[in-house]
Amino acid sequence: ALQCFNEILDDDPENSDAHLYRGFLFMNKGQHHDALVAFKKAVSLNNVKANFFLSEMKQYTLNDSHLSLMQSLYKSNHITEHDRAFLCFALAKAYEDIGDTEKQFLFLQEGNAIKDDHFMYVRYVAICNCINICRKAKKFNDYKEVSYCAHLIK
Repeated sequence: ALQCFNEILDDDPENSDAHLYRGFLFMNKGQHHDALVAFKKAVSLNNVKANFFLSEMKQYTLNDSHLSLMQSLYKSNHITEHDRAFLCFALAKAYEDIGDTEKQFLFLQEGNAIKDDHFMYVRYVAICNCINICRKAKKFNDYKEVSYCAHLIK
């Protein structure tokens, strides 16, 4: 699967989903530095979901530039409910690190409310996106590869 995403990025280095899924692969293999790099790249390419995965791998301080970015995204009207749920959980993690339990719980509450409505659909969409990226690039026809990709998104 990693080779698949590397080949996609050779053709399209700005493919934020490919960077995101590479981050999943690295995270799953315990390659935290490589996962951080992949998630940061996906965030820099405006992949909102990548903020959640990046937030799980870092420790926040009050003046963290990534926290400021996530706060701006949260205020934006240009993100989907699906992305908003991921962002709420990322902000909750950041505020937990900072020690602001009031904001942490507010974002957890909002994220959970969205999650209850959308996450079964979200998981399905994430698996389909992962598979479709590779199929479009004609890199990915092996059932084991598809299963592995789906496993990463659980």
